[in-house]
Amino acid sequence: MSFSDAAVGLKMAIMDVRYPDKFITQEQATILKEWLLERIQESGTEGVSPRFLEDRLRGSVFFVCFDHATKNWLEKKLERGTSLA
Repeated sequence: MSFSDAAVGLKMAIMDVRYPDKFITQEQATILKEWLLERIQESGTEGVSPRFLEDRLRGSVFFVCFDHATKNWLEKKLERGTSLA
């Protein structure tokens, strides 16, 4: 990881497939974050332990990933078509 990456993290956005016509609500963002927390807890001490520097909601959910391993983990968990149910 470069110094620049460490200073600002790696930014990821999660949005509704109908964006910009449809925004993610606070309730949906909460469900998403709880779902991700469950995936982290399921992984236990095996493999990558994802680390996020921050998250915020602005029509989409924006995450700042600590490193490339976290970014890759998030991408894998949220492959197109993944259901949060």
